[in-house]
Amino acid sequence: AKAIDEIAAITAAKACKLAGLPKYVLISSGGVARPGSLGYLATNWMPGPTWGIMDAKARGEEGVKAILRESGTRYTILRP
Repeated sequence: AKAIDEIAAITAAKACKLAGLPKYVLISSGGVARPGSLGYLATNWMPGPTWGIMDAKARGEEGVKAILRESGTRYTILRP
C-alpha cells in the first residue's frame, strides 16, 4: 500500500512538476476524507499487502498537495 498510494503518488507529482506538466490527477479513496469512520478503520486494518492503505493514501494526498501547490501545476484528487 505504501509503495503505490504514498511513495508512487508523491514521486509522480514530483515528476509532473519537474516536467512542467499543467495538470496532475490522483485517484484516491472516498474514505480518506473520513479518517475516524468505520470504513476507513476497517479498510486500514485489513491484514495483508493492503495493511495501512488508508493512512498511505492520506499521506500520499498530502504529499501531492504540498508539492504541487507551490509549483503552479493544477491538480485534481478523485475520491470514488
